[in-house]
Amino acid sequence: MHSFPRAIAHIDADCFFASVELLDFPHLKGKPVLVCSRTDRRGIVLAATYEARPFGIRAGTPIFKAVEACPKAHILQSNFHKYSKVSLQLMHILGDFSPDIEVSSIDEAYMDLTGLRLMYRSSYSDIAEKIKKTVFEKLGITVSIGLATTKTIAKIASDFKKPYGLTVVSENSREAFLKDMPVEKIAGVGRNTQALLNKYGIYTIPQMIAAQTVVKQLLGKRGVELITELSGLSLWRVQQNNAAQKSLSHTSTFHDFLTEKQTIYDYCLKLLKQMTHSLRTRGIEAKTFTFFLMKKDFSSISCEHTFNFFCNDDDTYIKALREKMFPFCFREGFIYRKAGFLLPIVKIEGPKQYSLFEIPEKEEKKTRFSQIADGLRERFGSNIIK
Repeated sequence: MHSFPRAIAHIDADCFFASVELLDFPHLKGKPVLVCSRTDRRGIVLAATYEARPFGIRAGTPIFKAVEACPKAHILQSNFHKYSKVSLQLMHILGDFSPDIEVSSIDEAYMDLTGLRLMYRSSYSDIAEKIKKTVFEKLGITVSIGLATTKTIAKIASDFKKPYGLTVVSENSREAFLKDMPVEKIAGVGRNTQALLNKYGIYTIPQMIAAQTVVKQLLGKRGVELITELSGLSLWRVQQNNAAQKSLSHTSTFHDFLTEKQTIYDYCLKLLKQMTHSLRTRGIEAKTFTFFLMKKDFSSISCEHTFNFFCNDDDTYIKALREKMFPFCFREGFIYRKAGFLLPIVKIEGPKQYSLFEIPEKEEKKTRFSQIADGLRERFGSNIIK
């Protein structure tokens, strides 16, 4: 078999939020730096530089525990507007190398390099190396790349040598690379799935491939598809969404300064519904979005949420705003002047890749309901549905 029947690259920015911050704070390079949701004891770590990793600090670590583990750590406030801007620049650079780009998050993307060796007069590994160097030269941040025959293996490979690494897994080296690789390294295999597989004696990827019948019983069709990808057969193609790589924002200044929580939430909810309606009318969808509240003194509090797939239905966005984003950004005792949403990456509507335990039919019903609601509002007025 050809060493690369398909050449799929997964590009993953190294410690993205922290790397972007270090562009503005170069004197902190080489030091333990923590980018946090907020800088008081109630905040959590969103990203930690590799110098902070030996202290056991990871994304999700509470600040007070991180400071106890590493008293000399430098704490920086997150700024998602800044990260979104650099993300767009990164995706544009990748788009210059291949027309087949699938943006999977604010700092990750898949690329199909198949057939590009003739144009670049280089091997696939040399093309990947050139991508690494170009990103660093133009943006000042590093990326790690996994190059393999399938998306699943490429994703595993990009995490193998960090930071600024390149791991090439051809069909000839696939079995050796995956030997003894634990199942939790597979994207989509979380703690619950890992525990389920372990219960049936499946701890490594080769064991998973060998136990296809058992995996099918445990994980269904998705499990069989994973085994196919891990066996070197490209089942999930790169979904081209680079043609619509652009950001979308929807912000509004309040008519008066506001302090009351429910009033501000209602205003933000209305703003959010306008944004999701705009997505559907344009035939586009997003996976990551940022919400911010601006205070009277023009300082703002923002947070970001990433779904498991691109979408544009009301319910999915409203749930994230209600349960996570608004409670995080709103603080009692402050006066607010403005609110808004930013979608750093939007793409044309297309097929969705769900995680192992998501129900596609349920998500598709949400979208259909939102579309029906749009039609009713257009026919009978915006206040027909509450």
